[in-house]
Amino acid sequence: MQLELFSPDRTALAEGWEAVALWRLEEARTLFAGVLERWPENAESEEALRWLQVAGERLAGLDEEAPAERVRRLWAARDAFPQAGLGGRFRRALLGRVLEEMDLAGLGRPGESPCRGEALLAGGRAGDAVRWLAAALDSPDARSDLRWVLGRALWRLERPREAREEWLTWLLMIEPERAAEAAAALPDPALAGIVAAQGIDRAPVEAWLQGLAPLLGEELLPDRRSPALEAHRNLLAAEVARRRGDLDLAIRHREALLRLDPALLRRYMERLS
Repeated sequence: MQLELFSPDRTALAEGWEAVALWRLEEARTLFAGVLERWPENAESEEALRWLQVAGERLAGLDEEAPAERVRRLWAARDAFPQAGLGGRFRRALLGRVLEEMDLAGLGRPGESPCRGEALLAGGRAGDAVRWLAAALDSPDARSDLRWVLGRALWRLERPREAREEWLTWLLMIEPERAAEAAAALPDPALAGIVAAQGIDRAPVEAWLQGLAPLLGEELLPDRRSPALEAHRNLLAAEVARRRGDLDLAIRHREALLRLDPALLRRYMERLS
């Protein structure tokens, strides 16, 4: 081990990892194999060569594919590598290659490269991910679950209220019976607890009352009708009218809320006092 520490092959190892970072995998394979030939017990080279074999198996024939298919295969291959350790170096390099392939092919729109936001986030570029995802969601061909990804990016940037707004909007788009399970996978136990206890249709107002998220606007609510969503709409309308100074309209919506959910009206009025 001490001989290895002072070996000039430390330079060859560094060059091998530089080749991995640039996704020059054959060059990396030659460098790591050369180190292992001279130092047969070098565990770092052994592991690097194992990950190179994984990459080769998952991405055989990649250069012969069309650009969009290359992006799809590269993105799908990321789960073959762990987040940390030497395998994590391959994962980060692969994510960089995904973004490079998108840029080279001009695949910038959501319909062309729906994984771009996720790739930016997974590559540690949360700010870039937020900007791309926010713009992508204005596109009619954007996937609805991009809001889930945008919430993760906002959470990474320590913007929890905005993250919860995106997650609540996304959870309202999926089947109500799946919402609690989906919320449990989020990195926010507070929101997951609200969805589990209240149900997704009641969760947005509850999160707002607890000061965890903004109150979702009408444009973010689903088309389906339910008592909880009707209560949400009336509370929202009452709050908008109050802020505008239209007390008569605010009172009409509070009266509707009283008929729908007296306990919610009481909590709302307590919040205003």
